[in-house]
Amino acid sequence: MKILLFIFSVLLITATAYPSDHIDGPVTKNHDVADISDLYVFKSPEDSRNVVFVVNTYPMVGKNGHFSEKVAYEFIVRRALLENQFVSTMSLDSISILCSIDEKNGHQFNINCSRNDSPIVNATYGDVFEDVNTGVKFYSDMVSDPFFLDKKWVDSLVQEGKLVTPKGENLMDKLNVLTLMLELPVSMLFEGHNDPNLVMAVTVRSIATQQNNEQLDWVGRPEITNFSMWPLGEDEELRDMFNLETPYDLSLTNKEIYKKRISDKILNHYDPADGQTNWSLEEALQMSEMFVNDFLLYAPNQACTGNDFLGIEEWMFFMRSDFNCGGRRLSDDIVDNVLSLYVTRDPDALDDDVTGPYKELPNTFPYSSEPSLERAAQFKAWLARKFK
Repeated sequence: MKILLFIFSVLLITATAYPSDHIDGPVTKNHDVADISDLYVFKSPEDSRNVVFVVNTYPMVGKNGHFSEKVAYEFIVRRALLENQFVSTMSLDSISILCSIDEKNGHQFNINCSRNDSPIVNATYGDVFEDVNTGVKFYSDMVSDPFFLDKKWVDSLVQEGKLVTPKGENLMDKLNVLTLMLELPVSMLFEGHNDPNLVMAVTVRSIATQQNNEQLDWVGRPEITNFSMWPLGEDEELRDMFNLETPYDLSLTNKEIYKKRISDKILNHYDPADGQTNWSLEEALQMSEMFVNDFLLYAPNQACTGNDFLGIEEWMFFMRSDFNCGGRRLSDDIVDNVLSLYVTRDPDALDDDVTGPYKELPNTFPYSSEPSLERAAQFKAWLARKFK
């Protein structure tokens, strides 16, 4: 009987879609290793001169899941110009960090990363790589998924536009992802890296290397697809179309379609959830213009307060006098921040009662936790993939 109850409970939590960018469209359902779940950009806890880029992929990966040489991952970093509460990435300073996979024997992999075609990483899957001359560190492996949320609370808001009492149960506990983690000095990215006003925009995409480098998925901020473009009723499915857009260069026609979906979601779906009118049409359009450009903003020379996600966007939107470092840490509670912003205009007003990742995160490189490989965890992952 206990086994049957366990199976039933797992079926319940896997029966509906996973938020953030986990399985964010029909196409990514069929390309497990290309399905980017999350992007993180944050200041190194060990060296404040360094920035850490993390891409997590293959959500709910099983024990035998692995990378593939058919898929590469590219971080695209641009200098962002901030002026009068406006951000522009139309800058000549653009950097590509491309990480490709070389499958040697069985599931033994080498990962090679290049900065603008100049090699910076030659690493072995599961081992920590460190170049003492350049300060570059790299790690790739299966890890415990640091993403966290309460399913009941999120499902009700995203799918029904209703606020309910959360259970405080982390949907992602015992689930794993594949990770690529790169730490490097900011000085390797831009000249004038000591400029106190330096702000970088970061996005990451997965590429089908054996299909003319076809893009399969891309992620910047963690809410654009499933939180902001989830189709309801007769809505057109936009997520696959969005995932094929060129980062920093969206189709102008499609961009207007995405913006309308995001602003409609804010005004007609999220805003009524608390029984109050918090958004004007003008504000919703302003927010959609900001979020449709899908990249994380990070200011390496600004102070980090510990609650920095969307810090730069809040400076722009709310016309604040200053901003913090922005970016996104592995432990940031982006579910509360984004959905609270959409419902109330205040990113700190709502709470799903899940406060952190399933496993505690270390403060030393690599900043990730070991995967859950027990039978219950594997069964949960199997069901999650089967009923995705």
